[in-house]
Amino acid sequence: MSTKTISTETSLKFTQIDPRTWSTTGVSGNVYTLNMLASSLHCNCPAGRHRKNCYHAEQLAQFFKAELNECIASC
Repeated sequence: MSTKTISTETSLKFTQIDPRTWSTTGVSGNVYTLNMLASSLHCNCPAGRHRKNCYHAEQLAQFFKAELNECIASC
């Protein structure tokens, strides 16, 4: 399976590892993994591990919402 890399408006880059897993590099240089479980994204960054607002998951979710809206608009 080939990987897919996307960039968000905030310049975060996400690389798709598999259909439900993405990775990104935080501002500190640490690489974080995001997993799509049911209807939510879980990130292994410190905020995500403590079930707090995770910037990485929010940005990836915004990307998904924009893609979905674009798809709906083009139908």
